[in-house]
Amino acid sequence: MKEGDCVRADDVVAVLRRPGDVHAVNVAVRLGLPRGRIRDVLSVDVGDRIAAGQVIAVHRSLFGLLSAHVVSPVAGVVELVSPVTGQVVVRAAPTEIELKAYVSGRVIDVRPGDGVEIEAEVALLHGALGLGGEALGALAVVRTDGGPLCGGDLGEAHRGAVVATFGRISLEAMHRAREVGVSALVGGSARGADLVALAGRELNLAATGDEEIGFALVLTEGLGDLAMSVRAAGLLSALEGRRVSVRGMTQVRAGVIRPELLGPPVEGAPLELDGASCEIGTGSRVRIVRGKRFGAAGEVVSLPPEPTRIETGAEVLVYVLRLDGGDAVMVPRQNVERTG
Repeated sequence: MKEGDCVRADDVVAVLRRPGDVHAVNVAVRLGLPRGRIRDVLSVDVGDRIAAGQVIAVHRSLFGLLSAHVVSPVAGVVELVSPVTGQVVVRAAPTEIELKAYVSGRVIDVRPGDGVEIEAEVALLHGALGLGGEALGALAVVRTDGGPLCGGDLGEAHRGAVVATFGRISLEAMHRAREVGVSALVGGSARGADLVALAGRELNLAATGDEEIGFALVLTEGLGDLAMSVRAAGLLSALEGRRVSVRGMTQVRAGVIRPELLGPPVEGAPLELDGASCEIGTGSRVRIVRGKRFGAAGEVVSLPPEPTRIETGAEVLVYVLRLDGGDAVMVPRQNVERTG
């Protein structure tokens, strides 16, 4: 890989070879021998490559009438034989972790030991909340006529695809997506309890991305039963059938990371569908993307022209919002993005 190379999203741009785990087999204890005698019963030596289940030591007693043996629990290489501890140490085969380009474009910088920088023109859709890591696939839009995405809406035709829907994603659909082998799910919203049930544990929704749920998940609006914004749905419709990249990682603390969907540029559509960069005025539909009200949506009531003191003691420009639940709140402008 070098500067100027053109890459596709699924091209491998770096490989990390991680040494295998170490497994200590206590031969002396298993055969009931003094530690210093293990070399007398070993059938392998340091540097030998062995298979899982292979006999590595045999002890015969009563003139050979009785015998006992020890097998290796893993495949690997014998790294150490210790007459001091009576153990044989086996290191499993190394594993390789591949880093894919994630986006199609041109390599403009190679960083040895770190990765590469890729330049690309894309259409970008930011979400409010995501789970799981990165995923690639052709975008398939499933229209449900206003209802939630259900398990019956997914089938073998969606294996390996990025499936988008414009409303809520049900728990049934999430389980079905994992069963079918869907690459990613993108929707307007999901219920918090369903996400916990899917992950099998409580979630820290302020920092996600390491959940092993079987696919990447991006919610454009947040938790609850919320429909996707018209602008987001329009971009997904324009990208239908195209190869897209999805990342479910979310971080709402310092160094904000937003879940996202990347696709090829769409003629007539903005390159970045991120409400934070759109003009916001009285009556605009917005969503809170940081702070205690993270994920809440509502309408801008007013835009005070002077900085206002907030709970932290800082004086910043704010929006006064009327949230969908009826509450009126003041929110720093950098914590808000437009949704429609």
